[in-house]
Amino acid sequence: MAELARLGGALGCAGLALLFVSTRRDLRLAGLAAWTLGAALLAAYLAPAGLGLELAAAGAGGLVLAGFGAAGLLRWPWALAFATLACIPVRIPVTIGSEEANLLVPLYAVVTALALSLGWRLASGDKRSRELGPVAWPLAAFVLWTGLSLTWTVDLTKGSIFLAAFVLPFGLLAIGFARLPWRGRVWMNPPYTPQIHLWTRKMAEHCNGIALLFSRTHRRWFREDVWLRAEAVLFVEGRVTFLYPSWKTATLSGKHGCMLVAYGHDNAEKLFRAGIRGIWIDLTKARPSGATEILLGSLWGIS
Repeated sequence: MAELARLGGALGCAGLALLFVSTRRDLRLAGLAAWTLGAALLAAYLAPAGLGLELAAAGAGGLVLAGFGAAGLLRWPWALAFATLACIPVRIPVTIGSEEANLLVPLYAVVTALALSLGWRLASGDKRSRELGPVAWPLAAFVLWTGLSLTWTVDLTKGSIFLAAFVLPFGLLAIGFARLPWRGRVWMNPPYTPQIHLWTRKMAEHCNGIALLFSRTHRRWFREDVWLRAEAVLFVEGRVTFLYPSWKTATLSGKHGCMLVAYGHDNAEKLFRAGIRGIWIDLTKARPSGATEILLGSLWGIS
C-alpha cells in the first residue's frame, strides 16, 4: 500500500497541475481523472485497517450524495461558495495510525460534488481553461513538485494526509471558485495585492460593471483589462479615502491616485452622469489602432 500511496500522490498532483495549465478539454478531463484516482489511492492508504466494509458503504453513500450535490452545482453554481463556507468550520478528529488530525470531512463531500460537476461540464463541451490566469503555471509547478516529493518522503503518513486533505481538495476548489459566473451589474473594489490582475481580468470578461482601482497605468493589467476592454475611465480628482468597517481610516488612504473604470455603455453613461470630479476619457474613442497600438503594446509589455 505504501507504493500505491506514493503513486497516488504523484498522480493526483500531476492531474491537478494539468487542470491548472491545460487549454485542451480532453487533457483537462484526463487531469481530472488522474486527480480522482490519485485521491482514491491516498484515501485507501490512509483508511483504518479492519473497517473495509464500513468504509466502502460510507463511500458509496457519500458518492450518491455527491451526485445530488453535483446536480445542484450545475443548476446553482454559486451554491459552491455557500456550501464551502458552511463546511469550513466543521472539523472531525481522525486517528490514522499514530497520527491525529482534524479533517474537513464535510468539505470533502463538497469537493467530490465539484469534481463530478466539473467533469460533466468538460464532457459536455465547456471550453473554459486556465481559470487562475498567470498564477496557473507557478502553482502547477508547486503542486507537481509537492506530489513528487511524496515518493521520497520519510514520513509517508503525514505527507499523504497533507496531499489528500489539503493540496488536492483545495486546489480543485480554487478552480471551482474561479469558474463561478458573475451576473448583472458588478461593483468591484478588489484587494490591492499583486494578484489584482485576476480581478481585472474577471471584470473585463464579465464586461458589466464599475471598478475602483489604483491609477497604475504602467501595469500590464491596465493595458489588457482596462485600456483595451473598458468603455470609459474616470481619473478621480484628489485622493480617495478608504475606511475600515469601524470607520477608521485605512493605511492606504491618500497614498495613490484612483480611477473608476466603466465596463459597458450603460455603466459608462451612469458614471459620466454621477458628477464625480476628475478627468474623463471615453476609451472607445481614445484607443489607438494599427502601428500606434503595436508600439504602445510593446511599451506596456516591458513594464
